[in-house]
Amino acid sequence: MIIMFSGAFLMIIIVLYLIMHNIRGKFREFLPLATVLIGMMWMMGFMGITGYNFNAIMLGVMPISMGLGIAYAVQIQSRYEEERACGGHPVECCRIAVSTSGKGLTYAMLTTIIGLGSLLFSSVPPVRQFGAVSSVSIIANMIISLTFVPAFLSLYDPGFKKTACVVASEVTKNKFSIESVFEKLIEIVTWKPLLTLLVVLILFTGG
Repeated sequence: MIIMFSGAFLMIIIVLYLIMHNIRGKFREFLPLATVLIGMMWMMGFMGITGYNFNAIMLGVMPISMGLGIAYAVQIQSRYEEERACGGHPVECCRIAVSTSGKGLTYAMLTTIIGLGSLLFSSVPPVRQFGAVSSVSIIANMIISLTFVPAFLSLYDPGFKKTACVVASEVTKNKFSIESVFEKLIEIVTWKPLLTLLVVLILFTGG
Protein backbone atom coordinates (compact mmCIF):
# COMPACT_ATOMS: atom_id res chain seq x y z
CA MET A 1 0.00 0.00 0.00
CA ILE A 2 2.83 2.36 0.86
CA ILE A 3 4.57 1.75 -2.49
CA MET A 4 1.37 2.18 -4.51
CA PHE A 5 0.28 5.27 -2.59
CA SER A 6 3.73 6.89 -2.87
CA GLY A 7 3.90 6.24 -6.62
CA ALA A 8 0.41 7.62 -7.22
CA PHE A 9 1.13 10.61 -4.98
CA LEU A 10 4.29 11.45 -6.93
CA MET A 11 2.54 11.14 -10.28
CA ILE A 12 -0.29 13.40 -9.09
CA ILE A 13 2.25 16.06 -8.05
CA ILE A 14 3.92 15.90 -11.47
CA VAL A 15 0.62 16.07 -13.38
CA LEU A 16 -0.69 18.94 -11.26
CA TYR A 17 2.47 20.92 -11.88
CA LEU A 18 2.44 20.28 -15.63
CA ILE A 19 -1.20 21.22 -16.21
CA MET A 20 -1.59 23.96 -13.58
CA HIS A 21 1.83 25.62 -13.25
CA ASN A 22 0.46 28.80 -14.84
CA ILE A 23 -2.01 29.27 -11.99
CA ARG A 24 -1.47 32.62 -10.25
CA GLY A 25 0.20 32.51 -6.85
CA LYS A 26 3.01 30.46 -5.38
CA PHE A 27 2.27 26.74 -4.99
CA ARG A 28 -1.44 27.29 -5.73
CA GLU A 29 -1.25 24.52 -8.35
CA PHE A 30 -0.96 22.08 -5.45
CA LEU A 31 -4.12 23.26 -3.68
CA PRO A 32 -6.10 20.21 -4.95
CA LEU A 33 -3.46 18.00 -3.35
CA ALA A 34 -4.14 19.60 0.03
CA THR A 35 -7.85 18.86 -0.31
CA VAL A 36 -7.09 15.19 -0.96
CA LEU A 37 -4.90 14.93 2.13
CA ILE A 38 -7.62 16.54 4.27
CA GLY A 39 -10.22 14.19 2.77
CA MET A 40 -8.05 11.18 3.56
CA MET A 41 -7.72 12.28 7.17
CA TRP A 42 -11.51 12.46 7.41
CA MET A 43 -11.78 9.04 5.78
CA MET A 44 -9.28 7.48 8.19
CA GLY A 45 -11.08 9.15 11.09
CA PHE A 46 -14.28 7.46 9.94
CA MET A 47 -12.44 4.13 9.78
CA GLY A 48 -11.19 4.65 13.32
CA ILE A 49 -14.69 5.44 14.63
CA THR A 50 -16.24 2.41 12.93
CA GLY A 51 -13.34 0.09 13.73
CA TYR A 52 -12.59 -0.71 10.08
CA ASN A 53 -9.06 -1.88 9.21
CA PHE A 54 -7.18 -1.91 5.93
CA ASN A 55 -7.34 -5.24 4.10
CA ALA A 56 -6.84 -6.48 0.54
CA ILE A 57 -10.18 -5.05 -0.60
CA MET A 58 -9.88 -1.77 1.31
CA LEU A 59 -6.65 -0.93 -0.51
CA GLY A 60 -8.81 0.18 -3.43
CA VAL A 61 -10.23 3.06 -1.38
CA MET A 62 -6.97 5.03 -1.51
CA PRO A 63 -6.76 5.54 -5.30
CA ILE A 64 -10.50 6.29 -5.44
CA SER A 65 -10.13 8.95 -2.77
CA MET A 66 -7.10 10.52 -4.44
CA GLY A 67 -8.48 10.43 -7.97
CA LEU A 68 -11.93 11.86 -7.26
CA GLY A 69 -10.69 14.30 -4.64
CA ILE A 70 -8.23 15.81 -7.09
CA ALA A 71 -10.88 15.99 -9.82
CA TYR A 72 -13.40 17.86 -7.66
CA ALA A 73 -10.88 20.44 -6.46
CA VAL A 74 -9.29 20.99 -9.88
CA GLN A 75 -12.65 21.73 -11.49
CA ILE A 76 -13.67 24.24 -8.81
CA GLN A 77 -10.28 25.96 -8.91
CA SER A 78 -10.19 26.07 -12.72
CA ARG A 79 -13.69 27.55 -12.86
CA TYR A 80 -12.68 30.17 -10.31
CA GLU A 81 -9.62 31.15 -12.35
CA GLU A 82 -11.78 31.58 -15.46
CA GLU A 83 -14.06 34.01 -13.63
CA ARG A 84 -11.13 35.92 -12.12
CA ALA A 85 -9.64 36.34 -15.58
CA CYS A 86 -12.81 38.28 -16.46
CA GLY A 87 -12.15 40.74 -13.66
CA GLY A 88 -14.69 39.52 -11.11
CA HIS A 89 -14.34 40.00 -7.36
CA PRO A 90 -12.80 36.96 -5.64
CA VAL A 91 -15.86 36.31 -3.47
CA GLU A 92 -18.23 36.66 -6.43
CA CYS A 93 -16.01 34.38 -8.52
CA CYS A 94 -16.15 31.76 -5.78
CA ARG A 95 -19.93 31.99 -5.72
CA ILE A 96 -20.13 31.51 -9.51
CA ALA A 97 -17.60 28.66 -9.50
CA VAL A 98 -19.42 26.72 -6.79
CA SER A 99 -22.92 27.40 -8.14
CA THR A 100 -22.02 26.30 -11.70
CA SER A 101 -19.34 23.62 -11.49
CA GLY A 102 -20.54 22.60 -8.04
CA LYS A 103 -23.93 21.64 -9.44
CA GLY A 104 -22.46 19.25 -12.01
CA LEU A 105 -19.98 17.83 -9.51
CA THR A 106 -22.79 17.20 -7.02
CA TYR A 107 -24.72 15.18 -9.59
CA ALA A 108 -21.57 13.22 -10.43
CA MET A 109 -20.90 12.62 -6.74
CA LEU A 110 -24.42 11.35 -6.12
CA THR A 111 -24.28 8.86 -8.99
CA THR A 112 -20.88 7.62 -7.82
CA ILE A 113 -22.14 7.16 -4.27
CA ILE A 114 -25.19 5.27 -5.52
CA GLY A 115 -22.90 2.92 -7.44
CA LEU A 116 -20.54 2.35 -4.53
CA GLY A 117 -23.41 2.32 -2.04
CA SER A 118 -24.78 -0.80 -3.69
CA LEU A 119 -21.83 -2.62 -2.09
CA LEU A 120 -23.45 -2.04 1.31
CA PHE A 121 -25.90 -4.80 0.47
CA SER A 122 -23.13 -7.36 -0.04
CA SER A 123 -23.04 -10.42 2.20
CA VAL A 124 -19.24 -10.10 2.49
CA PRO A 125 -18.25 -7.73 5.36
CA PRO A 126 -15.03 -6.37 3.73
CA VAL A 127 -17.01 -5.47 0.60
CA ARG A 128 -19.58 -3.61 2.72
CA GLN A 129 -16.77 -1.77 4.47
CA PHE A 130 -15.27 -0.82 1.10
CA GLY A 131 -18.58 0.65 -0.03
CA ALA A 132 -19.05 2.62 3.19
CA VAL A 133 -15.51 4.02 3.42
CA SER A 134 -15.26 4.94 -0.28
CA SER A 135 -18.65 6.70 -0.12
CA VAL A 136 -17.58 8.67 2.96
CA SER A 137 -14.31 9.56 1.24
CA ILE A 138 -16.11 10.90 -1.83
CA ILE A 139 -18.54 12.95 0.29
CA ALA A 140 -15.64 14.34 2.35
CA ASN A 141 -13.69 15.37 -0.74
CA MET A 142 -16.77 17.00 -2.22
CA ILE A 143 -17.46 19.00 0.95
CA ILE A 144 -13.83 20.15 1.12
CA SER A 145 -13.84 21.16 -2.55
CA LEU A 146 -16.97 23.27 -2.05
CA THR A 147 -15.81 24.90 1.21
CA PHE A 148 -12.06 24.84 1.80
CA VAL A 149 -11.04 25.54 -1.80
CA PRO A 150 -13.25 28.64 -2.35
CA ALA A 151 -12.34 30.03 1.09
CA PHE A 152 -8.62 29.59 0.42
CA LEU A 153 -8.84 31.07 -3.08
CA SER A 154 -10.77 34.14 -2.00
CA LEU A 155 -8.50 34.77 0.99
CA TYR A 156 -5.17 34.32 -0.76
CA ASP A 157 -5.95 35.65 -4.24
CA PRO A 158 -2.82 37.44 -5.56
CA GLY A 159 -4.85 39.51 -8.03
CA PHE A 160 -4.61 40.04 -11.77
CA LYS A 161 -2.47 42.61 -13.55
CA LYS A 162 -5.18 43.03 -16.15
CA THR A 163 -8.88 42.65 -15.48
CA ALA A 164 -9.83 41.56 -18.96
CA CYS A 165 -11.75 38.47 -19.93
CA VAL A 166 -9.68 36.23 -22.18
CA VAL A 167 -11.61 34.24 -24.75
CA ALA A 168 -10.41 30.65 -25.05
CA SER A 169 -10.26 30.79 -28.84
CA GLU A 170 -7.89 33.79 -28.65
CA VAL A 171 -5.55 31.91 -26.36
CA THR A 172 -5.44 28.78 -28.51
CA LYS A 173 -4.47 30.79 -31.57
CA ASN A 174 -1.18 31.80 -30.01
CA LYS A 175 0.08 28.67 -28.29
CA PHE A 176 -0.41 24.97 -27.87
CA SER A 177 -2.64 24.15 -24.91
CA ILE A 178 -5.16 21.63 -23.64
CA GLU A 179 -7.89 23.97 -24.87
CA SER A 180 -6.50 23.90 -28.41
CA VAL A 181 -6.48 20.09 -28.40
CA PHE A 182 -10.12 19.93 -27.39
CA GLU A 183 -11.09 22.61 -29.90
CA LYS A 184 -9.62 20.45 -32.66
CA LEU A 185 -11.35 17.39 -31.22
CA ILE A 186 -14.72 19.16 -31.26
CA GLU A 187 -14.17 20.25 -34.84
CA ILE A 188 -13.57 16.63 -35.82
CA VAL A 189 -16.49 15.04 -33.94
CA THR A 190 -18.97 17.71 -35.04
CA TRP A 191 -17.79 17.74 -38.66
CA LYS A 192 -19.71 14.51 -39.30
CA PRO A 193 -21.66 13.78 -36.12
CA LEU A 194 -23.39 10.72 -37.58
CA LEU A 195 -20.01 9.27 -38.50
CA THR A 196 -18.81 9.83 -34.92
CA LEU A 197 -21.88 8.11 -33.50
CA LEU A 198 -21.38 5.22 -35.93
CA VAL A 199 -17.77 4.75 -34.82
CA VAL A 200 -18.85 4.72 -31.17
CA LEU A 201 -21.60 2.20 -31.99
CA ILE A 202 -19.13 -0.06 -33.78
CA LEU A 203 -16.73 0.04 -30.81
CA PHE A 204 -19.63 -0.63 -28.45
CA THR A 205 -20.79 -3.60 -30.51
CA GLY A 206 -17.25 -4.94 -30.72
CA GLY A 207 -16.95 -4.68 -26.94
